[in-house]
Amino acid sequence: MLRCYRKLAGISQVAMGELLGYDPSYVSLLERRRRTVNDRQGLAHISRVLGVPPHALGLAGDEDADFLAALQFGESTVRLAEIARQAGRAAEAVEELWPLVVRLETRLSEGRVDYGTASLLARARATLGTSLGHILPEE
Repeated sequence: MLRCYRKLAGISQVAMGELLGYDPSYVSLLERRRRTVNDRQGLAHISRVLGVPPHALGLAGDEDADFLAALQFGESTVRLAEIARQAGRAAEAVEELWPLVVRLETRLSEGRVDYGTASLLARARATLGTSLGHILPEE
């Protein structure tokens, strides 16, 4: 990640080292994955100095832990909504799916994009659309 950032910023390892307060040889080791920054304080420092979102460096806050739990419940919500719609209870399916879709879209709008979130959002939107199709009158 550091190499990618450095290349995009068009700066040298020396300049990157100066920004972070690291020796250029340490920056080189980090880029070649001979060394890693594993402690939260070091990762938070890199995030703050480079302006990289903390989650991009693997720093998970309390809201991230809550969101991971919500993702697991989200999978169940989509499955249950599909069952409800198939059982003729499309309105209940919409009531369950709407908050999930809003939460996932909010997460994506904040730039917190990952495969799991995008995949779940796609399934939730599709199920929501199908459920709405069973509720709304045809024109």
